[in-house]
Amino acid sequence: MLTEQTFNKLRDMKLNGMAACYERMQTDPASAQMSFQERFAMLVDSEHLDQQNRALIRRLNYASLKQDASIEAINWRVHRGIDRAVMDQLSTCEWIRYGQNCIITGATGLGKSWLACALAQKACREGYRVLYQYCPRLFRDMLAAEADGSFTRMVRRMARIDLLIIDDWGLEAAERAQYRSLLELLDEGAPPQGQLILLNLVDFDMLWGHRCDPVGFKGGLEAFDAELPHLLARLGEQDLLVLTADHGNDPTGSSTDHSREYVPLLALWPGRPGRELGTRSSFTDVGATLREWLGLPVAGTGQSFLAEMG
Repeated sequence: MLTEQTFNKLRDMKLNGMAACYERMQTDPASAQMSFQERFAMLVDSEHLDQQNRALIRRLNYASLKQDASIEAINWRVHRGIDRAVMDQLSTCEWIRYGQNCIITGATGLGKSWLACALAQKACREGYRVLYQYCPRLFRDMLAAEADGSFTRMVRRMARIDLLIIDDWGLEAAERAQYRSLLELLDEGAPPQGQLILLNLVDFDMLWGHRCDPVGFKGGLEAFDAELPHLLARLGEQDLLVLTADHGNDPTGSSTDHSREYVPLLALWPGRPGRELGTRSSFTDVGATLREWLGLPVAGTGQSFLAEMG
């Protein structure tokens, strides 16, 4: 009777791991040979493990990951251009602790969403709070939240998340107001360490450059210049802003193809004096600079210009 009462009390206190271990002890002859300290340690270990497992299940359910993926399940025999050293470093989740971001790019079908879910699953196992969002759905949710007045609550909810996965960015076109809302969402919900945002202003290329539309190009530049002060006002001393392009299209020319080999490169590190970065030998210098900024291993042929900025 005493054993049954003890078992029921453990269940009532929701000490399910301890209760299960206590029940096993009643039928295990070996436990009778253990000291009190050994039996008690087994009970505590069982309860601790059970609580950790239940917490992990809650985090995974909350994350709502698109795919069941894990770092350990990566097939390294298939060549997909994945740097194993980088993945090993990302799997430590230190980048999350320091408020850094990870951007996964590549051709369709290479498994970008799967890799993102694998990193998210590892973050859940490390105790981080994760949320997966399909980008077009996130834009719709933000629009609905602004319409019904719940956007502030949405921002506060996002602020409690350690890792936000935004999948299929750029799959659908969005309005300027939606990008502004996303910027506010990321800015207000960002950890105090800061963040990195990558934005591709594709209209300069697709709509105005290739189509030789100088009027549209002019309007795009004016709209961008009007928004830039809002971005600059949000930058802190530990932020980095890089403005560049991967190729040039002269909208006043007759060719609809790439017409310029040299592109502008503007980099701002608030609090540092402005300096001439010169003509870079390769576009990979930008990637090398971002790698150094994020604390990732040096790879490739690019030369970081971070030290040149002060």
